[in-house]
Amino acid sequence: MSSGENKGGRVLGVDPGSKRVGLAISSFDGTVALPLDVIRVSSLESVVKEIVEIANSRNVSKIIIGHPILESGASGVKAEESVKLCELLRASTQIPVEVFDERYTTKIAKNALKELGIKEKKQRDRIDMLAATVLLESYLESTNGK
Repeated sequence: MSSGENKGGRVLGVDPGSKRVGLAISSFDGTVALPLDVIRVSSLESVVKEIVEIANSRNVSKIIIGHPILESGASGVKAEESVKLCELLRASTQIPVEVFDERYTTKIAKNALKELGIKEKKQRDRIDMLAATVLLESYLESTNGK
């Protein structure tokens, strides 16, 4: 995707988890990733519905789902869950949805908050949003040739 390909729309980054789903959104020109929100998981269907509502209300042109591939390169249970989320989203919206390797995003987010002196236990929502932001930033950099 060139930076012009996303003109007029934003990219939504989704860091899925079993309890919380972190969200980040790009600037309209697709160059900056910003933390957006956290969705509490009650059911997969409710998460899909909320992501679609947010994507529609924010003029999102693409949704990127974090795909936690194991260090070996194999897919584990969490990677299979992210693929399932991707499939459900594709069935629920016309917005293109794809998975993107999210290895180390949560670790990077935790380290960033630790460096700022923010205690992890009280900042789980921020970790999830920041992990989604790291994921989206990586995606934007990879697609804009940076």
